[in-house]
Amino acid sequence: MLSFFRKHKKYFFVVLVLATLSFIAGGAYLYVAGPFKMGQDVAIKVGSTKISTQEYLNTYNQLYSFYSNLLAQMKGGNVTEQDIKNLHLKQKTADLLIDRALLLQEAKREGIKVTKEDIQKSIEKNPVFAENGKFSKDKYLLVLRENHLKPAEFEASIKNDLYIEKLKDSMAKKINITDQMAKKYFIDNFSNIKLSYVDFDANAFAQKVTYNDADLKNYYNKNKQEFTEPAKVDIKYAAIDITYLAPKEKVTDQEMKSFYDTHQQSFQTPPLYKIAHILIKPNGNSKEDLKATQAKAEEIYKKLTPDNFEQMAQKYSDDPYSKPKGGVLGWLYQSMF
Repeated sequence: MLSFFRKHKKYFFVVLVLATLSFIAGGAYLYVAGPFKMGQDVAIKVGSTKISTQEYLNTYNQLYSFYSNLLAQMKGGNVTEQDIKNLHLKQKTADLLIDRALLLQEAKREGIKVTKEDIQKSIEKNPVFAENGKFSKDKYLLVLRENHLKPAEFEASIKNDLYIEKLKDSMAKKINITDQMAKKYFIDNFSNIKLSYVDFDANAFAQKVTYNDADLKNYYNKNKQEFTEPAKVDIKYAAIDITYLAPKEKVTDQEMKSFYDTHQQSFQTPPLYKIAHILIKPNGNSKEDLKATQAKAEEIYKKLTPDNFEQMAQKYSDDPYSKPKGGVLGWLYQSMF
């Protein structure tokens, strides 16, 4: 066993070292802006890295969807808003993005490179984008569209993942754990104790023990739990495979409707809304500035139609992030409004 630790010693402390990156990332500092405001471009700063509000919201949506589906499976579909609140997803999102930013900073500081070929290989080996066992560009673009992602955004995310993956591989190769450290870990976690003992039958000494009714009552009162047994139920059952019964069972439309009406929560997911806005910023904080801004907003509102919203946002919006995209902020759950 000890030889195994010697052979693989360089990998043992990788997790520990990665966990300490937040303390050695070259004077990294962080700033979390909040509460988030529409039009506010930077949500979190980690050293020189700026994490946009949109990236925060996208990550939050992904976590929300993941944990909602997980809870729905665990609870049979009955997921409440309180269940989601108990997960503290806002903090989880911030922690995830901060950790990721620190790892990316360290990867670039180490001079790690990720090429276009690396990104392409990573995408092509993903089975999600395969048809008949081979990568399909049409399938790739379809999956991205269904998840409201642009190829450039997705490939940038893959690039960051590869930075972090290469960083972990690089650190694993550099970490040097001595034989003494490996031996100590082995002793602390896998040591055996040599124990000698004598086994005897208590009945051989029972006749030599004297006691009276008072002794028995006193012992019973002090140790009632030793004489208490949990309730038991005698159950008889037969296990039947549902796939055996299903073809023989006829379900009417009315029965299906009744089941659906009774279990609607199991078939529902929180709706997503595609949000867009036109942000008009005042030039100052005076009443005159605010009135002028309101007048400008009302003038723009009068000209708005569903067909020209994108053009109006690109022309008038003061939000530098959403303006090029016609004011689109992304897909949000109602609870995030």
